[in-house]
Amino acid sequence: MPAFSWCSECGAAKTVTDIGSPTRKGGFEFPAPGTRHHILMTSNEVPLDSDVAIIESAISKTDAPLACLNDEIARLQFRLEQLKAERDCLSTYRTKNHAILSPVRRIPSEVLGEIFSWAMPLPEDVYRCRRFQIADSPWLLTHICRHWRAVSVSDPSLWSLITIYYDPGMNPSSSYSVPMLETQIARAQNLKIHLHGREGCDSQLQAEIFHCLSKHSSRWEELRLTLTSAIFPLLDNVQGRVPILRSLWIQWDDEEIETAAESVDFVETAPSLVDVSIFSVSVPMSISLPVGHLTRYQLDGPWEMHRGILALGPNLVEARISVKYQDDPWLTEGEVIHLAALARLYVSQPEVLPYIRAPALQELALFFPYTDRLFIMPKLQTFLSRSSCTTLYRLCLSGCSDAETTIKILQNIPSITELRIILTTPDLCTGVKELMDKLTISDVGVPGPPLVPALSGIFFGSTCSGLFDFTAYLKMVQSRWNRRDCALSHTALLMELGPDCETLDDLEALRRDGLEFHSFTQEDALTHMASWIYSRRNA
Repeated sequence: MPAFSWCSECGAAKTVTDIGSPTRKGGFEFPAPGTRHHILMTSNEVPLDSDVAIIESAISKTDAPLACLNDEIARLQFRLEQLKAERDCLSTYRTKNHAILSPVRRIPSEVLGEIFSWAMPLPEDVYRCRRFQIADSPWLLTHICRHWRAVSVSDPSLWSLITIYYDPGMNPSSSYSVPMLETQIARAQNLKIHLHGREGCDSQLQAEIFHCLSKHSSRWEELRLTLTSAIFPLLDNVQGRVPILRSLWIQWDDEEIETAAESVDFVETAPSLVDVSIFSVSVPMSISLPVGHLTRYQLDGPWEMHRGILALGPNLVEARISVKYQDDPWLTEGEVIHLAALARLYVSQPEVLPYIRAPALQELALFFPYTDRLFIMPKLQTFLSRSSCTTLYRLCLSGCSDAETTIKILQNIPSITELRIILTTPDLCTGVKELMDKLTISDVGVPGPPLVPALSGIFFGSTCSGLFDFTAYLKMVQSRWNRRDCALSHTALLMELGPDCETLDDLEALRRDGLEFHSFTQEDALTHMASWIYSRRNA
């Protein structure tokens, strides 16, 4: 009997001549192509009344197979989860056995301790994040395994650095608690304390922290302290009790502290103190020091304070003389202080130079204000002539980079082989371009030797956002690098923004050719420039 189908437009019956066989999938028979059932399944035709019984029968026939399939899937999924659990268990077992053979287990404890020491955060890193992070401290090492805990706890050097910063609005959980501090002190031997208090923070907690630290002042090797009104009264607790303190960095910015005391004297008898940095934001406060022991000092204050330290500091190797709050007139030039061991010197005013003799000086940094450019040369020449200095090889000029004066300085001090320039205001970029143009060597029509051929290092840094002429810099470097009679071997840029891509590519090409070139931006640049002028303000 022929099969019929119905026209979707008029509903008329028509003979279906091409009907395929039913298909079977998974033991279930599906309608054959060309049948009425199949046509309804593959179109949007409205079913006739006669079709309803057939479709309902087809639906009922799927119930039992679907139930069987769902049961089988559930069984297989359960089995799959079992297999995954068995796989994870076996994999973990394999990993643990593999770990037994790991070379890390064979690392000697002393080598592991050395590795741990390199993993410790630097003080400047903690300074930048301004909060205590257990993931970046020796505490993390105690949570890895029993062996690592034993090694870390038994190495006092890992626990010696205690860095605590307070900021307004700081979450208390981001700082040391007193119990944690006591635990760390117990594990350490000598202590390096970096405690930076802040007015407006938890004064009671700051006082508790310092009191806890002061009980162990006999073990202080280094102290970097920002005083607050809560901490200042506790300094008496450590007076005469810092026998091994070698380095002191102290700052205060609260006028109440300066009003409350005429001087700070808790380190006056510190027998091992050799390195001191003192900062005051408002007016200076006297601090009593064992000056005869010092090999380095840094101070913002009037000349009389500096003069008192220099006159009694025969062992000074490095001095950063920043003259501030200067109301009294300068003394006569005849009163000269002889510093036989001084190798590194920074002065913020050229007027300082006539009062110093430094025969062993190797590095000189000057703040070079625009108003002093005309008379800085006579003062500098007098200083160098009096010092009979022949070892000066590094010169750093901060502030005004007057091209003509800078060239005169370089020509009059032939021992200088390294020049460092720090730009402090945007308008100084014009002056430094003139300097770079003068240091650029032309191969055409310029007879005689090049200008200052002994310069082996030329460095530029900027603490401002002025436009630096990288094209002029590149031209200068290329011209001196390509001349055989020039000694240029290393150079650096320390800027807020680095060179453009094209200039950087050219500098990279010079580096591949052998030139030692470095480029630093943002925080790294500021840190390096601070070292040029012997400052440890952000350390």
